[in-house]
Amino acid sequence: MTLNIDQGLQSKAGFRGLRVAAKIVESSLITSFHLEAADGSALPAFRPGQFLVFKIPSGDLKGYVLRNYSLSGSPDDHCHYRISVKREPSAGPGLPVGQSSNYLHDNVCVGDVLIADGPRGEFVLDDASDRPAVLFSGGVGLDANGRDAARTGQPVGPSHPCFCMPAKTARCMPCAMRSMV
Repeated sequence: MTLNIDQGLQSKAGFRGLRVAAKIVESSLITSFHLEAADGSALPAFRPGQFLVFKIPSGDLKGYVLRNYSLSGSPDDHCHYRISVKREPSAGPGLPVGQSSNYLHDNVCVGDVLIADGPRGEFVLDDASDRPAVLFSGGVGLDANGRDAARTGQPVGPSHPCFCMPAKTARCMPCAMRSMV
């Protein structure tokens, strides 16, 4: 399925189709989407900390909302992007659920095409710096931060990276991190 959004905007704004190559449930709240160029072309390179902007279908007059999702895959993989999306439940009685995250979790399947622009963002590590890096995460950011630590070529802290990631329960953490709890 290709999402029904004005395809003419893709070429003007840099938006392009990304096909879902895999959909992986990482935890009770987090699902990762592995994406490839729908037209088979090479994907632009990215640096850890950058993100993609997605057009997510909505019921309003414009027909979509724009949402940013951080790239959580390896920057060395030039054929795929990965985003890891936390499902946002309702914050309380009478309040809506996260429109975009729930749409991705509930409606997007392998083979579907999402419309995205990017990579974007300038909040990246300075590869030329020899200063230590301290990384904090919230939500799903630990995968990207862990990759940042590995790319610095130096430990974070006295002998190894030290991460701080809040989670309601271990079930809410990405699977790869549960073994560290």
